[in-house]
Amino acid sequence: INLDEIIVEDNSSNATSGIRFNPLLDFNFQLSVDELTYKKFSCEKIRGNITLQNSELNTDALRFNTCNGSVSLQGSIAVSANDSLLISCDAVCSNISIARLFTETNNFGQQVVQDKHLSGTLTTQIGFASMWSKTLEANPKTIYAKCNVLIENGELINFAPLKALSKFVK
Repeated sequence: INLDEIIVEDNSSNATSGIRFNPLLDFNFQLSVDELTYKKFSCEKIRGNITLQNSELNTDALRFNTCNGSVSLQGSIAVSANDSLLISCDAVCSNISIARLFTETNNFGQQVVQDKHLSGTLTTQIGFASMWSKTLEANPKTIYAKCNVLIENGELINFAPLKALSKFVK
């Protein structure tokens, strides 16, 4: 499944569309997708249960492979009365290639530490919750995250800000 062919972004200044769930729609289905891509991001062997009930999308055991590793998560997207979204999840990521993660997420939208500066693998447990607009813009004041992180064989490669400090370190 190529989500670039399904999701159309409206970048006009008066775009008011966004995520909405039909309150009359309820479902519970078993998901099995061989490959999914969206922009640079790709994942394989997606398996799990997804439900939509009372305008809340939930997964209790979603698993997939990405960035040379694996992810297992449970999460939800709930629409509030003012059309904002509460997005929350608990995830375990195992043996994720850090460089590939940065590549596939477009360096998380920043230009300081980039995929070309990183190597190593990431294993982490994450608890995350935040309020988002219906057009998927996060409200930074509402972000909650709790993480346990293990980086193995991690390296910063040709990272100029750190190179500038090297003359002070022996």
